[in-house]
Amino acid sequence: MLACAAALPARTPEGLRRKAEAVADWLAGGDRALGLIHLNRNGDVLVAWSLLRDLLGEVELPAAKPRAPLTPEILAAARAAQRGGRA
Repeated sequence: MLACAAALPARTPEGLRRKAEAVADWLAGGDRALGLIHLNRNGDVLVAWSLLRDLLGEVELPAAKPRAPLTPEILAAARAAQRGGRA
């Protein structure tokens, strides 16, 4: 399903919203309404979740509650990614 969504360009605001919802569901493993996300090693998911929240709104997509512990390394990587990769 995610591969199909990725193959179709979002040409309308509704299309962009549907793609954002699909990615949010995928990142959350079906727990999007709870804000539970699966973190990768470097915390990039936090940045993606933040962007999805910008697109979908705070009411639709709650603040992230990572399933994995937020280590200092993950937080530092997420901050660096927000600054364009600069530490």
